[in-house]
Amino acid sequence: MAESITTAQSLGQAICDALGLDASRIGRMTIDLDPGKAATIQVVKYLTEAEGNQIFDEISNYELHAK
Repeated sequence: MAESITTAQSLGQAICDALGLDASRIGRMTIDLDPGKAATIQVVKYLTEAEGNQIFDEISNYELHAK
């Protein structure tokens, strides 16, 4: 019996499920494995307009000051 190869979609869905993410709102995932260092997963998530507005509101509380 031949082994079946996983697809990026099925593996991505499984990772989203494990992380509790809505896969329909994920644009990309990058898994970085470097021996001797911590593994990282970078997730690009599509924001809703409300989420974008909330981030804007939070950032608006900060100011840049010259040194």
